Amino acid sequence: MTVAVGKASEPAKKLLRITRECWNARSRSFTAGARLSEIGSAVQAHAEGNGYGVVRDLVGHGVGYDVHEEPRVPNYVGADTPNIILKKGMVIAIEPMINAGTWQVKTLPDGWDRQNRRRLPLRPF
Repeated sequence: MTVAVGKASEPAKKLLRITRECWNARSRSFTAGARLSEIGSAVQAHAEGNGYGVVRDLVGHGVGYDVHEEPRVPNYVGADTPNIILKKGMVIAIEPMINAGTWQVKTLPDGWDRQNRRRLPLRPF
């Protein structure tokens, strides 16, 4: 979850709000028998409907014996989106990554941190 520490600008507050709303929108897709792509569709529709981009390079994931396992859980719908049916007992991490502007990000020299390619804010939730 991302929170503002101290005083945030109005654009930063809006990005945080939209990202939180994306996270909430996907929760309506959490039922056994639903398709994994419904989660990404809900996140993408809300973000893009509000003028934001959905990061394609970073996705949620399955959780099991290891923290990061299959399946990939994209926050968008594309040709590479798994069409898996959710089953009772599955554990997945949904991690909306929403950008002001474009969906594109670049990895910084430390090999870990990411930045929006236009140097606009990026928010995970």
